[in-house]
Amino acid sequence: MPYINGHQPALTEAQKDFWLEHGYVKIPQCFTREASDAFTHSIWARLGADPADKSTWPTEKINMPGHTVVSCKDFAPKAWAAMCELVGGEDKVADFCKDWKDGFIPNFGKPEYSPDEELDLRTLDNWHNDGDWFVHFLDSPEQALLVIPLFSDIKPKGGGTVLCTDGVGLVARLLVRLLHKPVYFGRMS
Repeated sequence: MPYINGHQPALTEAQKDFWLEHGYVKIPQCFTREASDAFTHSIWARLGADPADKSTWPTEKINMPGHTVVSCKDFAPKAWAAMCELVGGEDKVADFCKDWKDGFIPNFGKPEYSPDEELDLRTLDNWHNDGDWFVHFLDSPEQALLVIPLFSDIKPKGGGTVLCTDGVGLVARLLVRLLHKPVYFGRMS
C-alpha cells in the first residue's frame, strides 16, 4: 500500500472506519494554497468574469473544458496515497484516472440562497449520479472512487457539491442487480 513519507499509512483508522460507515471520507490539506492558486489561476479569464463583480458571473454552474493536466501523484501525494489505499493499490487505478484536469465545474450559487436561512437539501434539483460521460457497470474503472478536490474554501450555501450518502448503497445495489447490463444515469429528480 502507498504510504505518506515512506512509513505512515495514508489513512487513519478513524478515516477508514468513517469511509466504511458513510461511503465517503475527507482528506484535508492534500496540496498547498499556492499549488491550488497556480492550478486555478486562469479560471476567471476563461470564464470572462470578474471575481469581484457578481454581475459578470455566468449562470449558477458551468462545466468548463480542461486545458491543463497534473499528475495526482505529484500534485497531491497525500490524496494519491489515500486514493490508492481505498481502491486496493496503485495498480487498481486506471491510467486515465491518474491525472487531474482543470475542467472545473464552478457553482456560483443562486441569489436567493441566503447563508442565514435554513436550506432543505431535499428541495434542490439536479441530483445525479456522477459519470454522465460513460456507461455504468459495477466494475467500470470510473465507478471505483469519486474524488472531489476542493481548490478553494466553500462558504455555507456557496455552491459546493452535496453528497447523498444514502445513494451510494442504492446505486451499488442497482449495479449488482444489473451486473452485465449497461446503466445510463441522467438526472435523478
